[in-house]
Amino acid sequence: MITTVLADNTVKIPDAIARVMGLTPGAALDLQVTGNGTLLLHKRRSRGDRADKLLGIGRPFLKPGEDPVADLIQQREQDDLLEHGPDHPRP
Repeated sequence: MITTVLADNTVKIPDAIARVMGLTPGAALDLQVTGNGTLLLHKRRSRGDRADKLLGIGRPFLKPGEDPVADLIQQREQDDLLEHGPDHPRP
């Protein structure tokens, strides 16, 4: 397939490739040029997709019963209490 660079340096991706890659108008793409001049194009995954992939990745390194998120929430609540006092409304 041949693709042409347009006057404003945009590139029209052939419909067949766009369908295979699941691209829609406005999709974010990552481009990389290799040492031999080959252009690699990757569909940028959404923040949600990237977060889903990372979800639980550190869990194998936790000791049984550890909950770093709960610990962080408790620490923030204590910081708020020290900074604003017990009568300050919680957000």
